[in-house]
Amino acid sequence: MAKKKHAVKNLLLNGADNHVHFLSQNFPGSVHDKRCADEIDFLMPEDTEVFQDTGFQGLTIANVTTHQPTKKPRGKELTSEQKQRNRALSRERIPIEHSIGKAKVFRIVKDTVRHRSAWFRDILMEVCVGLANFKNYRRRAPC
Repeated sequence: MAKKKHAVKNLLLNGADNHVHFLSQNFPGSVHDKRCADEIDFLMPEDTEVFQDTGFQGLTIANVTTHQPTKKPRGKELTSEQKQRNRALSRERIPIEHSIGKAKVFRIVKDTVRHRSAWFRDILMEVCVGLANFKNYRRRAPC
């Protein structure tokens, strides 16, 4: 019998400065990104551009321009224009993924969290994201 994973998921929103500006609460278990996003009320300034991955297929936010890669249809291929657009979006998302990875550098975030308190897991993620933002800020600050 396989052991159950104590999985949790958080959603992060990054700014152009590669800082995490929004961290959602923990969502327990293996849950889809879109389902988590549907439970959150996003309030963003008008004319904001959001680069999201394919896990958020179908997510729309009012007054926001979303950029998302095109999924390959089942049994078909993407056109060369769609592939080219997907590559361009991937290049835009690289700094976003890097800033998410900086928060996950801390082993306590990427390992299985067995602490049952949702409060503790929320605080744990907030601290790790705060430390990653601080490291990013210190790297960019003039000496």
